[in-house]
Amino acid sequence: MTKFELNDFRKLRTLSDVRWSPDGKTIAVVVKSCNEQDGYDQTVWVRPEGGSFYPLTSYGREASYLWDDERTLMFLSVRDEEDRKKVEEGQELTGVYRISLDGGEAVKAFTLPLAVTRLEKIETGLYLVTARCDAGVPDYYKMNETQRREVAEQRHRDREFHVLDEAPFWSNGTPGFTSKMRTRLFVYEEASGKLTPCSSALFQVEAAVIVGRKIVYSGCEYSRRLRLQKDVWCYDLDCGQQTALFHNERFGNRMQLVATDGQRILFCAAEGKRWGQNEHPDFYELNPQTQTLTLLKEADLSYSVSKEKEGALWIIGHGRSSDNLFRFDADNQLRCMTDWDGDITSFDVDQGRLLLTGKRKEGYDEVWQIDLISGQRECLSDFNEETLKDLDIGACEALTITSHQREIDGWVIRPRDFDPQKTYPAILTIHGGPKGTYHPTLSVDMQIWSSAGYFVFFCNPVGSDGRGNAFAEIRGRHGTEDYEDIMNFTDEVLKRYPQIDPQRLGVTGISYGGYMTNWIIGHTDRFKAASSQCSVVNWISMYGVSDISMEFVPDQMGGSIFDQTQTYWERSPLHSACNVVTPTLFIQPLADFRCPLSDGLQMATALMDRGIETRIVCFDGDHHGLNSYGKPSHRERSYKETLSWMDAHLKSEN
Repeated sequence: MTKFELNDFRKLRTLSDVRWSPDGKTIAVVVKSCNEQDGYDQTVWVRPEGGSFYPLTSYGREASYLWDDERTLMFLSVRDEEDRKKVEEGQELTGVYRISLDGGEAVKAFTLPLAVTRLEKIETGLYLVTARCDAGVPDYYKMNETQRREVAEQRHRDREFHVLDEAPFWSNGTPGFTSKMRTRLFVYEEASGKLTPCSSALFQVEAAVIVGRKIVYSGCEYSRRLRLQKDVWCYDLDCGQQTALFHNERFGNRMQLVATDGQRILFCAAEGKRWGQNEHPDFYELNPQTQTLTLLKEADLSYSVSKEKEGALWIIGHGRSSDNLFRFDADNQLRCMTDWDGDITSFDVDQGRLLLTGKRKEGYDEVWQIDLISGQRECLSDFNEETLKDLDIGACEALTITSHQREIDGWVIRPRDFDPQKTYPAILTIHGGPKGTYHPTLSVDMQIWSSAGYFVFFCNPVGSDGRGNAFAEIRGRHGTEDYEDIMNFTDEVLKRYPQIDPQRLGVTGISYGGYMTNWIIGHTDRFKAASSQCSVVNWISMYGVSDISMEFVPDQMGGSIFDQTQTYWERSPLHSACNVVTPTLFIQPLADFRCPLSDGLQMATALMDRGIETRIVCFDGDHHGLNSYGKPSHRERSYKETLSWMDAHLKSEN
């Protein structure tokens, strides 16, 4: 077995959007892999009944697809030379292609004058189109070629000028400023080539479902500040009219979306009065005639990715140590349908059979089939098996402690070639959020550290996800009980694993994990090295610049910046930077609009001012998800920077 090297992540492939064909005989899935151009290829692979997966597409840009019929897939791409040239000139367009399972090249079905992100089939020849549009040019989709070229030329002339009159100013993961940019819905009729908008130009669509001959969508219309409250609208395919179904002045949690079980219009939301914006959404039925909501089920469950299948709404629920699939039925009961032991990224259901993509324990993404009656599971793919079979993957050993009269779940990974007679350095890593969670599955950075000779330990302190609203409640108390839970867990790890040298401890984390890293080094000197990544340093400045500033920050701080100014400052790691003695590395993508560069630089400046050894590594073009989704060379450099920093300060005797 060989050690997990810095660049071994390049060999791993991630899977998403797994789907049965309409007849249930073929499986399709999107496979993402690193390419030689320092980017990623996304291709559609298929598996015929009784066969093996093979790539159906090969261009590398097929991230979004649908089944048009039992033997044909459609996907979005810009691959024609003429189309690519127009896009490079600044025009908005997307090609839609068909490809047959029976062989042959993909054939362009039509071109849409939009930056399309998703295509969904309503019926034969009729499609729901989701696109990213500029509300400043609301009729772009109706323009002729000359007019579109003029728009592109004007944008090119204005490329060094930006007018911002809306908040948020930007969105993490989206290049540039986002003023007047909206996600908008259209209906496309292939036979006539008619493209009809379903939502208004200034309406930001958050979710949409097809219920019979109606398109029901949730989101909000705004022109100055994005509203937290999401309304529900309906577009009737028969009469072509848009109608408001529900104007929201009641619900204040962050996750509000429309869904369906195939018959009913469901609205998933919570008031947020008790648990704030992170409160888990309940299930309501929306009556389109009376425009009223009826509570169907209070569900203290963190979930995502809803999908209507077989007369029910299916969701991925996030638990203490794994994800599971849940089904919300017509009797308003929420049932757990799986006994999974890992992460789930996508799923589909067909006649008692469940497909899912995800990873378990020391494995990585694969496609699994589960019989919903017997519970029997079968792995259908080997996308990562060949890569992993020769790698020495460290197992996550469970360790649950008691802190503040509650259980805190955590795990420890031993160093490669562990010898109980030796002592080792160790790295504490902290998840993002705060309402994030760790599961005991393969994590690239943790495996790199373990293979390099480190103990790695991590836990889910109070404020983490997967255990209900009460456990996740940490608003206004960051750096208090969460800090104590993490320190208590550290103490117990040192007791259980005497091979860890307490004088050679490092700490790291990303986002909220970066916040806690900054907080920890300002409140204890027990860690001899720190790597703070994409971190929060100053709640006051984050309020002014983050893409979630006016929603997330006041909610987390328990009130507005004007009413809770002292809390904003006292809960900021910068407040305690005068106490830091720990050498600290700061990793910061320049296009991180969630926790911008300005925050990391404030902490680094404070440490440099005090003479503390400090290093700042910035990455052009990458965003808040650097270590998971960033450019491969950037990810490798980020992993290397943290490992080298830890080596320099925790292995100095070597």
